[in-house]
Amino acid sequence: MSRIFDIKSKAELFELISNLNLQFNKKQEFNRENQLKIAKFIILKLKENLQNKSEFEVSEFKSKEIEMPERVVLRQRNAEVQSEAPQWLYYDKITLDSELEKEFVKFIEAHKDELDKAFAKWVVFRNEGFNEFKIYDNRKGEGSYASGFEPDFIFFGARNANDKALKVQGIFEVKGEIFTQKDKWKEDLLEIISGIYNKGLGDEMQVRGFPFFTRQNGGVEREFLDEFELFIKVE
Repeated sequence: MSRIFDIKSKAELFELISNLNLQFNKKQEFNRENQLKIAKFIILKLKENLQNKSEFEVSEFKSKEIEMPERVVLRQRNAEVQSEAPQWLYYDKITLDSELEKEFVKFIEAHKDELDKAFAKWVVFRNEGFNEFKIYDNRKGEGSYASGFEPDFIFFGARNANDKALKVQGIFEVKGEIFTQKDKWKEDLLEIISGIYNKGLGDEMQVRGFPFFTRQNGGVEREFLDEFELFIKVE
């Protein structure tokens, strides 16, 4: 196990397994026979993931013009459909999967006037199954290489009214505190994207990846707030 999956401790093994979707019935009874079957299943899935990653070559990030057709709002289980979304959201209906996502929408709404001062025009997408907005880790040598995720919200804006395109992009990931360590690679990748591409992709697009939007000590985490304040600073 340690040689195949490059792990050096039980903690690293548990971290690796945490990326698998394992579900058990609360009435499940365990014995030696089904424990061995579960262990075999886990090893096979880990090997599949390792093989799938080795077949991919993740390219460098590039700017690309996209068109946004009308889309149907998909309602996930236990998700609430918002029939009257804020005006700055691209669609008039969205689904919000958690209280924290609702809080993020309220946060943007509370800072709407500041965003209006910093940007001549802007819009926010609730990222529901957009292939265009899926990010893959291109950091070779990292355990998360070729892993992908769809950020929860994408901001597009233009600083100047005469800009023909929305050249400023902000990437937001809403994250419950219990998941921040498990998904730390996503936050690290967003930080790297921001650091490299913040001055523009071929002078076409400015990208800023934000720290996780999460709660800490009863409020929004300070690291996110500091980055957001820089983002809305009038140039």
